Amino acid sequence: MGQTVAVDGQTAALKNGKANWSFQVPKPMNATVTIKSATGQTVYSSSFTMNAGPQNFTWDGRDSSGALWPDGNYTISISGKDASGQAVALSTEVVGVVDSVDLTQTPPVLSIGGQSFTLDKIKRVVRANSQGRPRHRPGAARKRAHCGWRAPAPRPEMACAGSGSAPRQPPQCRCSRS
Repeated sequence: MGQTVAVDGQTAALKNGKANWSFQVPKPMNATVTIKSATGQTVYSSSFTMNAGPQNFTWDGRDSSGALWPDGNYTISISGKDASGQAVALSTEVVGVVDSVDLTQTPPVLSIGGQSFTLDKIKRVVRANSQGRPRHRPGAARKRAHCGWRAPAPRPEMACAGSGSAPRQPPQCRCSRS
């Protein structure tokens, strides 16, 4: 929990005037980015020239006339054409912070911006948790957690997120200070 991840998807939460998506552009193209509200109303549309490679798109919550839209879920679509006029297909990813993990479901489900995603939808972790992983202190006994992290000997303030005890199985284990 608390990690910023990218998952397959088109719908991102606008929160505090910010919604994030990422995508991979296979070749240079002229593209139109369209954002729609949860009711399907087009709230933003603009054209861009995009270079090949990974791209990020952050929407500030303002429509094409500059009016600010309320927090909520918004869907992006990107249509593009290369220099020869051929359509270029690309898929989008939602970038957000993992709010919770439900390990009681099979497969486990992550809550990101009020939406649910199964673990197989995770493409990558965008940035590490600010707390990082536990560090070994000289002279302290260590044991290997199921996920492969080497954590200090169990102490009351150490717990594995989601279970309150030792990790159950990788890759769900994320040992951190509680």
